[in-house]
Amino acid sequence: TSLPEPHRKQLDISLNVLWVPAFAFLTCTVLVLNAYVPFWIGLQRIQTGDVTGGLQKMQVAIERDPNLVFYRVEAGLTRAAFDENLQNKQMLSLAKYDLAQAIQSKPELTWIAGNLGILEWQNGNFQGAQQILSAAMNAAPEEASYPLNLGYINEVSGNTKEAVQYY
Repeated sequence: TSLPEPHRKQLDISLNVLWVPAFAFLTCTVLVLNAYVPFWIGLQRIQTGDVTGGLQKMQVAIERDPNLVFYRVEAGLTRAAFDENLQNKQMLSLAKYDLAQAIQSKPELTWIAGNLGILEWQNGNFQGAQQILSAAMNAAPEEASYPLNLGYINEVSGNTKEAVQYY
């Protein structure tokens, strides 16, 4: 004869507990898409030639998720790229603002400061460009583009001694 196996204690946990992580995942997905979808639509509009409408959609993404540096940097670089002759002062001002806000959010991303420095230089603000690029160079001394750009800015400005030091 055989004896019955001793009863194992079962955990009385319902599978309904899985709704909690599923709900958290769906909530996070909706929040991310809430900001990303307008950004994506903005990029699509820019590709079709509607730069103003595209930038407005990108601004919606920034407003919905202001802590994500990616949106600010891309909007700033897009504004700067579509103002090739630097004639639209409002667009240029918004581009510089977006990049400056991105730097404030993530100062460790020195390449953003490098882009802002070049934008300032292209706008004729040599002193501001030098300050921004010098700060970026001090924060990331291994990056060779910062002293190279500082050398070029000083060379163009007529400061050959400083240009040689940066080169």
